[in-house]
Amino acid sequence: MAGPSVSGEQVGVNVPLLPRGDQHEDGWEDEIEVEAKLVKTLKERMRPFGILYLLARVIQNTIPIAALFGFREALALSPMQFSTVVAAYIIGKIPAILVSEVFGRQLERWPTIGPAAAVALGFITILTGFTTNFAQIFLVRCASGFLASTMIMCNNRTHQTWHKPKGGLPQPALYSIPLIVIIGLVEAAAVLYQPFVGQGPAQWKFMFYLLGIQMLAVALYAWYRAPGCPDTATWPSYSERQLVSKWKSERDQRAQRRQPIEPHPAEGDDNAVRWYSPILPYVKILYIAVCQMFFWTAKSVEWFWPLIFVGYLDIENPGPQTLLQCSAPWILPGCIMMLYRWYWGKLMHKPAGLFFILMDLTGRLCFLVAVVGWGLVVWAHRGLQSLPLFMVTLVYVGDIPYDQAFRIGISGILKSAIPWKQASAIRFLGFCCIAGEILGCYGWNARGDSFGQGLANIYLSSVASGLGVFSLCSKELAYALKRPGERRESQGQESDMEMVQGSSNV
Repeated sequence: MAGPSVSGEQVGVNVPLLPRGDQHEDGWEDEIEVEAKLVKTLKERMRPFGILYLLARVIQNTIPIAALFGFREALALSPMQFSTVVAAYIIGKIPAILVSEVFGRQLERWPTIGPAAAVALGFITILTGFTTNFAQIFLVRCASGFLASTMIMCNNRTHQTWHKPKGGLPQPALYSIPLIVIIGLVEAAAVLYQPFVGQGPAQWKFMFYLLGIQMLAVALYAWYRAPGCPDTATWPSYSERQLVSKWKSERDQRAQRRQPIEPHPAEGDDNAVRWYSPILPYVKILYIAVCQMFFWTAKSVEWFWPLIFVGYLDIENPGPQTLLQCSAPWILPGCIMMLYRWYWGKLMHKPAGLFFILMDLTGRLCFLVAVVGWGLVVWAHRGLQSLPLFMVTLVYVGDIPYDQAFRIGISGILKSAIPWKQASAIRFLGFCCIAGEILGCYGWNARGDSFGQGLANIYLSSVASGLGVFSLCSKELAYALKRPGERRESQGQESDMEMVQGSSNV
């Protein structure tokens, strides 16, 4: 995942759910001013990396848009081959994640790998428009997924190297999804409106040409503005270097605080240890992994949205105006999630109990609305026009509280496991998310190219499984809030939880 930009709201934040820190513990003179200046500079230097992340996700979503304008016919793709092409981008993530696991420390020494991968991704995206058969497009999309994942993870490591070790905004993969869908649809419509594109079967090629050029331009600028490695960068002042060293020391101390604790006892008997207590965390992990896989299957709606919209409303000859109409159901979720981003600092200032209640109610409400929406698609079908489509997109609003509960809830479950098993469980959960994404690609063509009730049933059950995981993790989170000491320990494992997010949201 691409590292989110550093926000000025994160300076001096003191939140019950996050570790506390004294900014003057080293007695540095004018440390607040130095920190404010450094945060502002880092925000400006990291901004291009956020744009690269958005463009990479738009590139991922462009294949289904191109399918409406001659892509499948030009390459003579069968339904199964088309699903494989969409899944190829996700398949390309797997070797990138494995390389990052093995050579993660070495990659931190070469922060320019991220912008370099973005430059290569720009060329590969342009090359997509020149493919002529299934084998070529499959290899190109695998390479695109590998380069995009490498770029995002390297940029994320750069962000973590420079960033203050305190809780901040949600991951960009959460609050930016509606924006990504809207940008992709509007940009594709703008390309199709151009006179030089024409009305021929090659319309889809210009979408990739434009995205590739944009990626190249932003990647070169990001390469120029990259903050580099703290040990070798020449732009920070001496005081700023000392401050970054202090942040690194704080991160190391947090990593050393992680210690396994006993699993929490059954309710009503604080001293009871059941016979199943040793295996209970692993049963929960297995249950969460299966449900998480199906939930990520439901989130494939993001990629196939143009096909779902056109298929559900029986639009025979889609055009640029159809793409603009496709973006309408994402406007409300996008506005809500931007409000989350803007007011996240104020939310994190709320007491832990109130924060938990707000997140829990928001998550459950959005999931229930999405379940009802898919239920209307199944049983009412087209009787309600496009209303159900406006409901199902709200599941992405619920993804923010889902992520917060998932991180802390999983952390509480993993505390009773042996350390090396914790890392294995985190990797297992991450790859289950990827497996769910791949299943979502093939689920679309389970009943052919048309959008039918069978596919809606798949999405309905998948969203319901996500609600089950959210309920379990919320229970673990509620228990953690009752034990402040254990809560601080669970937050000490937040860096480990980012592996799940990094694997699934890349």
